Amino acid sequence: MFQLKFDKNLKITEEISDYWKDPENIPEEVQDFIKDISNTRVIQEFDTDKFYCPICFNYIGNDKNNLKCNNHQETIEFNFEKSNCLEIDNLEYLKYFQEDFHYYVFDISMSQVFLYIINENIYFDNPNTYKPKMTRKLSIFKVYTVIKNELWELLENKRYSFSDIDLKINQEEDYDYNLDEELNDYFTCRYLYPKNIKELKNTIFYYSHIWDIGDYALNIIPSICNLLFAPLYYKDFEYLIKNKLYNLAFDKFYLIDYSKNKKLFQGKYLEFLQNNNCDYIMYKAIELSNSLDINVINFISEYLQIFTSLKEEYNLKINEIVSYFKKEKLEEEYIREYYDYIEWALKLGFSLKDKKVIFPKDFFKEHDKLANSIMIFGDKTLNDRIKKTSNILMLNYYEDDKYIIRPANSITDMIKEGRNQNNCVRTYANRYSNNKTEIYFLREKANLDKSLVTIEVLNGKIQQARCKNNKLVTDKEILKVLKKWERNLIKIEGDN
Repeated sequence: MFQLKFDKNLKITEEISDYWKDPENIPEEVQDFIKDISNTRVIQEFDTDKFYCPICFNYIGNDKNNLKCNNHQETIEFNFEKSNCLEIDNLEYLKYFQEDFHYYVFDISMSQVFLYIINENIYFDNPNTYKPKMTRKLSIFKVYTVIKNELWELLENKRYSFSDIDLKINQEEDYDYNLDEELNDYFTCRYLYPKNIKELKNTIFYYSHIWDIGDYALNIIPSICNLLFAPLYYKDFEYLIKNKLYNLAFDKFYLIDYSKNKKLFQGKYLEFLQNNNCDYIMYKAIELSNSLDINVINFISEYLQIFTSLKEEYNLKINEIVSYFKKEKLEEEYIREYYDYIEWALKLGFSLKDKKVIFPKDFFKEHDKLANSIMIFGDKTLNDRIKKTSNILMLNYYEDDKYIIRPANSITDMIKEGRNQNNCVRTYANRYSNNKTEIYFLREKANLDKSLVTIEVLNGKIQQARCKNNKLVTDKEILKVLKKWERNLIKIEGDN
């Protein structure tokens, strides 16, 4: 029988148990589970968006939705997920690659529940050869159990009171307290071993109903908080599991004010939560908007912090903003620019009660106008300095049959480039105006208004050249143009 002996300070002094202490103790079926996941964790070369098989390192294409390796007895299909891939900037850096993954495994010994965190360390042998080999090393990272409403970590002999954890979570000044961070348990790549979850039914977890989650166990991003603390301490955990609100049960549901939001767990709202297996972020989106349109909820969820600020800081109605975006056919990613626009409008003295202000007919025109005004408001000579810099940098103007490369010529020019490219080039305005850096735009002559490549030059050399969304340039023709242009750059020195 499992037994612990304690000293007067309740420190463990002796243990009589067979809990796992070394990798050799890990059961074979658990090791097989870890191996199966590793073998389907595709390798992504981030710079080129190319994918490789983790077993044979065979190139398997660049279509995330159709990744297969036929280089084995049986074809291996890969289900791409951002959280379940080995992301490497460039294969040249393979020799430096090393990453850890965590696996959470319950084990029941004489009705005593242990939760193991098994660390998988991945690196590559022979990284500079044609066929590198992925190497995996397992270790026991943590071992937890629950004793008398306390969470015990056995390897380091530490304990955490449930009541203390609850107090920290609910203290207003520590509202963002993260138990997982305190326990050094915040790895992004985590997996729950699902095959023995049902065995928790005959343990202290009986009333939590965690044992009734079935196949959903494979979808959980596990943590000590949502596997040991929440199921045993919060009675509402059982309610959420029984109502099949699994994502809420294993997310930050303890931040939900049930007394304030009872209607969100009744009738059509409960049905929506169930049908879409909503997590905490989606729940907050529903709370903000009262909408049951899944497209609206997904939009708000993606940019929850921005929408929350628009409502709480500027008292704007979320549904009206969403309707405005739909009416004007604005892409959702421009909600960031919309937030900036509202902030600038208030700073410049516009009334946010005026519908014509908060919902302009030509959003981008008004956005750029306010951006220009706010930057000049902070530095009245900025635009003049940019124009002066641009005139000097025209010495490096480039033109061929298809492309031109020219310097940024105004604040508005930089604002538009940043918006079109979804980058932060406008934040370089002050340095650019003072000749601390050089900013150029590459465009096609057939479409001069369309942003193509944003370029920064320092000391006569290209510092960075980026396409939309800060992607590296991969087009061979454009790369050739950039190299040719760089060879002939005139180095500009001195301040304006």
